[in-house]
This record gives sequence, structure tokens and C-alpha cells, in this order.
Amino acid sequence: MLQTLRLLLMTLLLVTTACVVVFAQGTAFTYQGRLTDSKLPLMLLQAVKEQQSLIQTQQQQIAGLKKLICRTHRRAAVCK
Repeated sequence: MLQTLRLLLMTLLLVTTACVVVFAQGTAFTYQGRLTDSKLPLMLLQAVKEQQSLIQTQQQQIAGLKKLICRTHRRAAVCK
């Protein structure tokens, strides 16, 4: 059960990795291709909002998994 939790946590961390590469010139590339410089601030703001939402969801999932584990493994490190 703890191995499953560790695997899930590692997977969730990988999902939160940003998909945007910003170069010194201020040009950004995403899955769709090149974006104009004027869209960069809005795109970055939206990416941060999406990432925050994902982090909150993951925190709720982790809390639920901890409760589930602690029901049967009260001495586990995650339960202290």
C-alpha cells in the first residue's frame, strides 16, 4: 500500500512539470507551436493558474490516501 502511495506521489509530481519553455528573447513554445511575444504574460498566468488547480487537487488526493493508509497502518511514518 505504501509503495502504491509513493508511486502515485511520484506520478503526480511528474504531471505538475511545466510544459512551457521560455527563451531569453521572450518567445515561448508550447505543444501547439510558437506563440507571439504579446501572448507570453497571459499564457504564463494561465499556466500558473492551471498548475495551482492541479496542485490543490493533488493535495486533496494525498490527504485522502493518507487517511486510507492510516486506518490500517496507524504506525506508518505518514500517519505521525
